[in-house]
Amino acid sequence: MKLMKRNLKPVHYCLYKGREPLLDDDGNETGEYQVGYESPVELQCSVSPATGYAQVNMFGNLESYDKVLITDDTNCPIDENTLLFVDKEPEFGNDGNPLCDYRVRRVAKSLNSISYAISKVIKELKNYKTWLKECTEKFIQALGEEGVQVATAKFQTAVYDGTNDVSVSVESRDNNKVAVVAVGSSVLFIEFGTGVKYPDNHPEAGKNGFTRGGYGYKLGRLEKGWRYTGDPGSNGEVITTGKHAGEVHTYGNPANMSMHETVRELEEKFAEIARRCYT
Repeated sequence: MKLMKRNLKPVHYCLYKGREPLLDDDGNETGEYQVGYESPVELQCSVSPATGYAQVNMFGNLESYDKVLITDDTNCPIDENTLLFVDKEPEFGNDGNPLCDYRVRRVAKSLNSISYAISKVIKELKNYKTWLKECTEKFIQALGEEGVQVATAKFQTAVYDGTNDVSVSVESRDNNKVAVVAVGSSVLFIEFGTGVKYPDNHPEAGKNGFTRGGYGYKLGRLEKGWRYTGDPGSNGEVITTGKHAGEVHTYGNPANMSMHETVRELEEKFAEIARRCYT
């Protein structure tokens, strides 16, 4: 197929060159990179609106594009990484990168011609911002839900003498922020531990004022333990004789670090959750 000359319009394209290292004032590489493009090349081609059944079939399931370029130059090197100047002359930013107005979305080759579905850059940017916002919301929610599952399991299996009344939920905090929250009268004792029999090994206990025997009723400082009335829990010993029969004797419990370990586990799963939400 040979395109009629009167239907052709000049456009310019910049081929993707690759990542280029940034240099400091002395000419040394900084370790950072910028995307590089070749100099603009003029192309005479047909430019038409994105309409018609044939074009829909040509570009498959591509739903959003603004125009179609057609060239009878079957050796044209334009691909889906190419930037285009269609309704404007070539111009460049201070960093040397093209300030294009269109980019290639899809390439369809035939025996005698090549067709390109192209989209406005500003439209692409808006679509990207919408996608990024939706994915970020999904990611934050997924992190929160994973945190609830992990923390709930750790609190439920914690070593604790008494009634384990901890419940864990996720709460929204401002924009793009959620918090995994544990509530219950036993939360601090399970998290930081109590009783001098056990090591004071929670890495955040000191800075938060929850050193062994230093919070609550401060019974944790008693070397022989203490008594209470209620559920014996994991290791509490029910007294069966004497005036304290029916009460429970305890030495406290170790620092289970349920929330601390949940944070560590979420950090390990961070990349995997991100890949799931941003793809």
